[in-house]
Amino acid sequence: MSTNPRLTAVKACDLVVSKGLSLPQALQQVSHDLSTDDKAFCQELAYGMLRFYHGYKTLLSSWLDKPIKDSEVELIIISGFYQLAHMRTPDHAATNETVKLAKKLKKIWAVKLINALLRRFLLIKQNNPVCPEEQQSCVSKDNGTFSHPQWLYQKIKKAWPTYADNVLEANNQKPSFQLRINLNKINREDYLKKLNNANIHYQIHENLPSAIQLDKAIEVKQLPGFFEGFISVQSYAAQWAGYLLEAKNHMDILDACAAPGGKTMHILELAPDAHVSAMDIDQDRLQRVKENLQRISAKADLIVGDVTNFVTNKQYDRILLDAPCSATGVISRHPDIKLLRRESDIKTLSAVQTQAINHVWSLLKPEGILLYATCSILPDENDAVIQSFLKNNQDAQLMNIEEPIGVATEYGRQLLPGIHGTDGFYYAKFKKA
Repeated sequence: MSTNPRLTAVKACDLVVSKGLSLPQALQQVSHDLSTDDKAFCQELAYGMLRFYHGYKTLLSSWLDKPIKDSEVELIIISGFYQLAHMRTPDHAATNETVKLAKKLKKIWAVKLINALLRRFLLIKQNNPVCPEEQQSCVSKDNGTFSHPQWLYQKIKKAWPTYADNVLEANNQKPSFQLRINLNKINREDYLKKLNNANIHYQIHENLPSAIQLDKAIEVKQLPGFFEGFISVQSYAAQWAGYLLEAKNHMDILDACAAPGGKTMHILELAPDAHVSAMDIDQDRLQRVKENLQRISAKADLIVGDVTNFVTNKQYDRILLDAPCSATGVISRHPDIKLLRRESDIKTLSAVQTQAINHVWSLLKPEGILLYATCSILPDENDAVIQSFLKNNQDAQLMNIEEPIGVATEYGRQLLPGIHGTDGFYYAKFKKA
């Protein structure tokens, strides 16, 4: 393990690029020996490197006659670019400390190359001082894909021609820090007083009574009442699920694909006496659901199961299907998606989503409501799945979503990053005849 946060960030990103690990998994593997401050630096650097990875790769290919075959050396250079463009590290420190990484990894052959490329990048920055923050053209717009893989760029452009540039730019921004107040324990006015007393600045959401956004992210232990269950971290987009489901006390409710439990918690905050079953295919992730429910003093039946073939004699009044998806609506929070997702994944995921919604429909009572949700912005996983579902289930009545959510599609509503002030989320709602 390394105690150098820059080297740790490079190693973590290399596990993503070369081994296909998610960035959280990679950071967990390599950052044990870092101090708290160094972990924060490492995390910011690693997330930034992957956020602009494709743009920096394009920039390097325009500067070099041959591609760099050593992924660690390439990532060292990208780490330097990101520090120079986006972090507050002094230029000389960013350059010198980055060059030293090659020596630490015993890649002496790369020292002169890394130094030359960083100095060339620094010259661009000095000649274009707005590039680091306001104008990210040196790594995004100029290469034509806003630092996205070509296939994903094209899909977003095709799906959302009017909004695509805003969506792509939003994917390259640091995510907002959005929270859900547990209105079963405290009203919004009283919780806002706690934030004011703690000198924590926030904004409220006009249409979501439980939702607030902090001006900057903080550790959850600094949130007033977090351990008492007054507040949870959840995006605005995800909070709509609880309201759209129309859960009521004493109903039997299935939250399929429930982990890590944010929506399960919200359902029980809105309907504390509902009988909720939280299902997930991963037993370890279900443990997180249990821990989150304990924090708000709520209980649900935890079920390890596959949403595509779960067998039960029980019928439900409400079903929330937050279907497995490409997560293309949450790239700002998970920039590793740009590297880990493949175009071929979309067809596979669409098949799983179709199988899942058709199966859980059989578990819904007559007059019951099914809410289908994804954190994808691709129609292949959203309207196309719903079109197939409605064709095969004549007893499914599409319900109109009247709440002010995103933009209307043929069958549902789509929230888009950069347009609606939140993550990308899709909702469609059905009643059983």
